[in-house]
Amino acid sequence: MKEKQKPQLDCGVDGINIMFATNYELEQDIYHFTRNECNKKIEYATLKKIKATNEQIEYALYVNLPKILRNTNIQPYSVLDCTKYARVYQSLFDQLTQLFGMNIPELIVTGIECSFSYTLADKELLKPTGVLEGKEQQNMRRMR
Repeated sequence: MKEKQKPQLDCGVDGINIMFATNYELEQDIYHFTRNECNKKIEYATLKKIKATNEQIEYALYVNLPKILRNTNIQPYSVLDCTKYARVYQSLFDQLTQLFGMNIPELIVTGIECSFSYTLADKELLKPTGVLEGKEQQNMRRMR
């Protein structure tokens, strides 16, 4: 008999949305922030030009926090990852400094994308009701 696992709730942050305005206009409208790991480029953020007025250019920055630390975002950025905040900050600071020099404007977080996953203790609860599978279905055909 299979041993049932304990139900588990995983929650964390997948991404953050940041807006800022500056008088410094970049050459491109879209930039992708990447890092290299095991000869593989991992994109962890996207910077987009939103609009330009006479004096200011508005930008939106989406940051996928788990991808700064890991290859995927399957496991969300959690409380345990907060110990790695300096690494996250440094990655963003380095990329923004390359684009804006030392004139990095004030960044305002406008949204947070959260992730919640619940692992059930009994996988049987995931099976649709009224649906027969495999041998049960074959036996029903024979009985007709």
